[in-house]
Amino acid sequence: MLPILLRIRPDEWFAARLEDGVPVVGVWLPCLLWAVYAAISLRLARIADEARGDGEATEVAAQRWVGLGGLAALLSLPLWIGGVLPDGFAGVPVFGYGVMIFCGFVAGGWTGLRRARRAGLPDGLVYDLTFWAFAAGIGGARLNYLMRFHERVFAAPEGRSLSLAEAAFRAVNLTDGGLVLLGGVVGAAIAFIFVCHRWRVSPLLVADVAIPSAFLGLAFGRIGCLMYGCCWGDRCELPWAIHFPEGGVTYEALVGRGFLSPDAPRTYGLHPTQLYSSFNALVLAALTAAYFPRRPRNGAVLALALLTYPPARATLEALRGDDTGFLDTGLTHAQTVAIVLFGLGLLLTAWLTWGPGEQDGSSAADGAAGTGPAGTGPARVAG
Repeated sequence: MLPILLRIRPDEWFAARLEDGVPVVGVWLPCLLWAVYAAISLRLARIADEARGDGEATEVAAQRWVGLGGLAALLSLPLWIGGVLPDGFAGVPVFGYGVMIFCGFVAGGWTGLRRARRAGLPDGLVYDLTFWAFAAGIGGARLNYLMRFHERVFAAPEGRSLSLAEAAFRAVNLTDGGLVLLGGVVGAAIAFIFVCHRWRVSPLLVADVAIPSAFLGLAFGRIGCLMYGCCWGDRCELPWAIHFPEGGVTYEALVGRGFLSPDAPRTYGLHPTQLYSSFNALVLAALTAAYFPRRPRNGAVLALALLTYPPARATLEALRGDDTGFLDTGLTHAQTVAIVLFGLGLLLTAWLTWGPGEQDGSSAADGAAGTGPAGTGPARVAG
């Protein structure tokens, strides 16, 4: 487990020390990383523009990074006002889970950009989709967590009720964990529909481009689950069983459910389901990426994902130990959703096989996706 990679002191510029075994740094590190990543992004966008003879990718990338930088500065401004930081403030924690989610979006966006270019889609579409899918995915994952575990999040201290400000803070406070993958998928799907409508592109073609990237991002995300300690497995006696230390999320949950003695120095052996899930996602990422140039119709990669991921996820759920079940059905929440997704995959496969689908891969976008965002002109999507 490595839930916290480091802590950032927003009130110190040049801090660099260890506190309780956790690195503590000042503002210099996030500023440096932001500048380096923005410079690399802009340089790659400029190379792409030079190859095409326009400035679209550079303009979009610059807008994104300037906007995000301004938003970050605005949100951090209150921290510089005297008296805002509470006594004993140790710094803003940087969680391993969040870092892995970010790495997953970066890797997914980069590989998706390469596929999009081969399919004749504009770079700006990929930047838009990555940005909005990230924001909506985090929001949807948090909302799903609040819906499922609202009693835990909004539990009031004995003798009084929560104020509106306290409830609002708990709703957005991610330092105590609280993201559910399936909610993130729904949020990202809504963002996907919005971006496709805005750019007037074929949703099936964009889905085929995005699916391998989504699996790649999931592979990173499951490593983040292992670092945080969530999504743990059931009891395991195999040589590769893992143990979580005292004080971690898994340890506290097992003690709370009565499965583990409070005096135990660590958990008993558990299936490393996070690693199982990460490996499964990598395999599906490779499979769907290899199938993309060979797909007979737009939407075929999406159908393949809907037919392969749900059975794999349902099987992995049998080895999980963190979900107590769904409405006394004997199934977990994820297994229930997997059945629905698999059914949708069968319907999509039937429609692609016998319906009037887009026949010839990337070139099918020529008629269905001929323009970019409103007011920006053609989106150059012909294959």
